[in-house]
Amino acid sequence: MSRTIAPIAYSTPQQHQPIIVQQQPDRLATAAIVQNTKAIQSYADTMKQLEKRLSEPFVTVNTVTGDTGIKQAQDEYDTLIRNKTPKSRRK
Repeated sequence: MSRTIAPIAYSTPQQHQPIIVQQQPDRLATAAIVQNTKAIQSYADTMKQLEKRLSEPFVTVNTVTGDTGIKQAQDEYDTLIRNKTPKSRRK
């Protein structure tokens, strides 16, 4: 069995004094904070513009007849689908 006995100086509670450090503001850090704040504000403005733009209705023009019409595209699609199966298997 062994036992360690600490000196009396270590066993008495010591009062700690708070250490106050006053540091001058770093110009580089302050500039970076200002720059980041401006960038975040710019991103927020961009997001607001995007949200506004996406909320607007949009208009489309659909052509039914002609070379670029829906009917022509449907006919071409039907032809491609019909041609992918051999004639012997067509219904």
